[in-house]
Amino acid sequence: MEPYWDDAKYVLQTLLLKVRGLDENGLDLVFTKASIEAINEKDMHRIMEKMNHHEARPRKEVHGNIVERLVEILDDYKTDITKKRRMFHKVRNMTVIVLTTGIWDETREEVGKVIISFIQDFKRIMDQAYMGPQFSIEFVQFGNDPIATEVLQYLDDDLEGIPYVRTLLIFSCY
Repeated sequence: MEPYWDDAKYVLQTLLLKVRGLDENGLDLVFTKASIEAINEKDMHRIMEKMNHHEARPRKEVHGNIVERLVEILDDYKTDITKKRRMFHKVRNMTVIVLTTGIWDETREEVGKVIISFIQDFKRIMDQAYMGPQFSIEFVQFGNDPIATEVLQYLDDDLEGIPYVRTLLIFSCY
């Protein structure tokens, strides 16, 4: 991700401008390899400060774990929707946007299993009769590594048992 960091910052800033005001609690920014994060942040400049933090910058010798971070994010959301459903509170939509090269230490099957498991739990928690929140996950690809593109295409087209989650978006920045 290192050679694309400036592009990733530009894409993030553009996305922040696009979604500003949609979430009254603010947005979350987390990294796969750094403890730096912005949670429920409404100030775009503070979010970008996190992106500019030296710990957040990618380094060749340090690898993040996409599976571990996805599990944390999705488990937190499952806990939240379970709690809110029990208390008959409105459950909010969630969109996860992953800025990535698509080159991970984990296999596409490992990442796919996390997504499939979450969607199965999500459907069970929300039950089919309830017109509940929408969930989406989008991968924004930087670079044009053909293997990484194939991994992201697999996550878009070939995950079993989640027919309505076929909207993973893949973008390439060169």
